Amino acid sequence: MLNYQIPNQSHGQYEQEWLVFLHGFTGSLEVWNPLVSELKQHSNQPILLVDILGSGKSPQPNELY
Repeated sequence: MLNYQIPNQSHGQYEQEWLVFLHGFTGSLEVWNPLVSELKQHSNQPILLVDILGSGKSPQPNELY
């Protein structure tokens, strides 16, 4: 299971396109917090922040890759 956040929305149905943010190697979804804070002031577009498998709060895989 990947760790993810939906930082600026109440949970419900969305008819808009989502903005999905993926961090770089060795990062975490927290790298996007300053940008999300700015976006929340100017847009109601749904945002999804994702921790890639093995990064941030997402679990390490059981298999080597």
